[in-house]
Amino acid sequence: MLILVSSNKLDIEFGLGDAADQTVNALRKTFIEKYGEEIYTKASKVVVVEDNFYNVIKDRYGPVLIGEHNDFLDDLIDSHLAV
Repeated sequence: MLILVSSNKLDIEFGLGDAADQTVNALRKTFIEKYGEEIYTKASKVVVVEDNFYNVIKDRYGPVLIGEHNDFLDDLIDSHLAV
């Protein structure tokens, strides 16, 4: 299951100098608080989308990604659907 969620729905703000692991941990915690551990566990990929960037906070088939430009979001979805 692929989950795309807007960062606005998670009501979380990022700082420019935040470390990647800090960002991932904050996003995971907030996602789980809002949608539950069961949804997070069932998902094979969880992507938090911002205005210009996206963050992959869970990926069963690949690495966690922070701050990827939205120009590549379609490719990410296509590659997930091809698995």
